[in-house]
Amino acid sequence: MFLKMTIIELNKVNFRDALKTFNQGRQPDGNARAPKFIIKKGILSNDNYVVFRYTYNWLGMRNFKFIDLFCGIGGFSYGFEMTNNFEVVSAADIWDVAINTYKKNHKNENIELLLQDLTQLESEHWNKFENKVDVIIAGPPCQGFSMSGKRDINDKRNSLFEEVIRITSVVKPKYVVIENVVGLLSMVNNQGQNIKELIYNEFSRIGYNVDHKVLNAADYGVPQARKRVI
Repeated sequence: MFLKMTIIELNKVNFRDALKTFNQGRQPDGNARAPKFIIKKGILSNDNYVVFRYTYNWLGMRNFKFIDLFCGIGGFSYGFEMTNNFEVVSAADIWDVAINTYKKNHKNENIELLLQDLTQLESEHWNKFENKVDVIIAGPPCQGFSMSGKRDINDKRNSLFEEVIRITSVVKPKYVVIENVVGLLSMVNNQGQNIKELIYNEFSRIGYNVDHKVLNAADYGVPQARKRVI
C-alpha cells in the first residue's frame, strides 16, 4: 500500500472547523497532514454526521520512479504524481495528440516521451531502466474489450497487453499496475483463450504475483459511475 486511507466521523458543526484545521496544515487528530489529501462528504443514517476522508503519506520524501505505457494524455500518471511520491521517467503512446497533451499535464522536462508503436520498439531500448524503476503503469487500448463496442476477437489491439509483459520482463519493476474496462475479464482471443487468464499466466511466468479488483471511480470522490478493472 502506498497510501493509507483513514475515515473520521465528524458532526456537521465541526466539519468546517476540520476544514480550517486542514488548511492550517494539520490533520483533525493533530498530526501534520500529508501534502495531498482527499475530502469526501456524505450523509450517514441519522443525518448527524459527515464522512471525512484523507490520505496519509507514510512514504517519507522518497520519489519512486515509474514508466507510463500507453500513456494517453497522462491522467493515470498524474494521479500517481499527486501523491508527491512518484516520478515518471518514461511515457509512450502512438498518438501524437496524446503525447502533446501529456507534455502540458507533466511539466517535468526530464521525462522520456516516446511517440512510438510499442510493438516496433526493441526490448534493448528498455535495458537502461532495468532494476532502476519501481513501477510500470499501463492502460492498453480498451476498445476491443468494451461491452459497448464490437468485441472483435480479431482486433489486434486486444493483444497489446503482451507489450506490457515484454517490457516488464526487461525492466523488472517491483510492481505493475494495469487499468482497463471490465469487459476485459470476459474477453477471449481468436484462439478461445481468456484474456484475463493469459495476463495472469504470463506475469506469473516471469515471477510476479497477480491479483485484480474492479474499482468504481464514484467510490473515490469522482462524480461519475465508472468501473475499471485494476
